[in-house]
Amino acid sequence: MEKIAVRLGEISGGKILDIATGKGEFVHLLASTLKNFTEIIGIDTSDFMLELAKKNLSDNRIKFINMDAKNLQFADQNFNIVSISNSLHHFNNLKEIMDEMKRILKPDGFFIVNEMYCDEDQSEAQKNHISLHHWCSEIDTRQGIIHKRTYTRNQIKKILQETDLKDVEIYDYTFPMENSHDPEIITRLWETIDKYIEKISTHPDYLALKQQGELLKENLNLVGFAPASILLIIARKSKGRFSWLKRKH
Repeated sequence: MEKIAVRLGEISGGKILDIATGKGEFVHLLASTLKNFTEIIGIDTSDFMLELAKKNLSDNRIKFINMDAKNLQFADQNFNIVSISNSLHHFNNLKEIMDEMKRILKPDGFFIVNEMYCDEDQSEAQKNHISLHHWCSEIDTRQGIIHKRTYTRNQIKKILQETDLKDVEIYDYTFPMENSHDPEIITRLWETIDKYIEKISTHPDYLALKQQGELLKENLNLVGFAPASILLIIARKSKGRFSWLKRKH
């Protein structure tokens, strides 16, 4: 994270658009680490999440708008930075999303992707995060919500390789946990599991998914919880051939 903070601290943000902003967590990261910026706009289609974002960030240079990422209501080449964080797996039409992001990005502007991944070379506590996320995605899917399982490192890289960018930098990082068995965190996750499964209490798959949720609870008690690893990719808009610099940190 220190290396990422240093790198972002070298970038003058200018005008920034954050796609599928949710509670505005990545907007907060950019606002607190970039060298400077003039404006950040976070977009999402959930009014509930946007209201949370507005409460979490009170900077008059930052605003949040309800807007569909498939049809960005901005002129071509309008932003210095476009970003998307932990949301690639919430879209069926990634190429369309990426094309829109590129369209509104200025030449040589920064294209930033921040995405957790599900590779197996993580701790058992991190695997619990991955399993919990995938279980939640199963429930969301049964409610008609687009929520896929998270991608692997290579899948994320391939998504970016199919977008015409240059000067690609790759950072691989995790959030450290002082205590993966923190009782407050484990209790909160148990409560989340209970609330989540009740969303589909009348669904035919309810009992099977409830059983999976109970197994997740047992694993949380057994090996704890830690955030899954994340891939941060910083690239720039290019009209030429894609070029990887493959800087791993």
